Order: sequence, then structure tokens, then C-alpha cells
Amino acid sequence: MKYYEPVLKTLEPYIALWAGSTLCVIDRADGKMHCLDRGDETHAIHSFESLWIVEGEINVDLFDPNNGKTLATYYHNEVITGSTVTDGLVQIRDFAGVEVTLDPRRSLQVVRGG
Repeated sequence: MKYYEPVLKTLEPYIALWAGSTLCVIDRADGKMHCLDRGDETHAIHSFESLWIVEGEINVDLFDPNNGKTLATYYHNEVITGSTVTDGLVQIRDFAGVEVTLDPRRSLQVVRGG
């Protein structure tokens, strides 16, 4: 059995709470919380405009916290070890050392690497 310690991150106007494949969105204005099972362990979340970039173990999601919907998913063929959002692009690194750049404005389309 895997155990993932919960992580809490403020991404105005929401709070993200996650552990394993469960991701919860807490609306700071009304205190309502909605949780979903992503089907992939969540490792990091970055804000991107009004959306979130959700780094999982093997994929990256473009997620709308307002309605709790995944808008696009990039499926990777290796375990992702890190991600950043810089200049409007998402950079991921994997266990094999491969770096891939994704464009969240174009449904996480690969623009470099991969």
C-alpha cells in the first residue's frame, strides 16, 4: 500500500489539497470543497492564468479549478520527476533525463523535446 502525505497549496482564489491520486479544490470565498480522483498520483500544481497545471506521476493535466474539469492531458511514457511553468510554457523532466516543453494554450501540445 502506498502512502502519500497530504500537500496544501494556495492558488488564489482557491486552495489545492492533494494526496496520491485525490485532488481537492477548496473555494476560499465560500469554503466549499470538491474532490476528485485523477487516476494518477499528483506531485505538483502550478497556476497558469485562471487554470492549474497538475503534474502527475506519468501525465500532466490542464485543469480548471472553477468547475473541477480536466481540459487537456499530456500522457508521458516515463515517470515525471519535476515540472516548471516559465514564460507561458510547461517544462517537464522525467526519470530518464528527457525534457519536454508543453504549450498550455494549445491543449498541452509538445513544442520541444519528447
